[in-house]
Amino acid sequence: MSKIGDNIRRIRTEKGMTQDDLAKVVGTTTTAISRYELSSREPRYARLQEIANALEVPIEQLTSTQP
Repeated sequence: MSKIGDNIRRIRTEKGMTQDDLAKVVGTTTTAISRYELSSREPRYARLQEIANALEVPIEQLTSTQP
């Protein structure tokens, strides 16, 4: 699993959001969020920024290799 996928999942669960919740806020599908978290698909920068905004974190927190 990529660090981005790990970070999305960790932050999303810390915020008490489901994949469906995040997908609705971002304007994508639950399947897309699942694929990002499983690292079977990498989000483009614009989508990553939308995810960061929805999770109320800086984009660097999603791309960081630090826990």
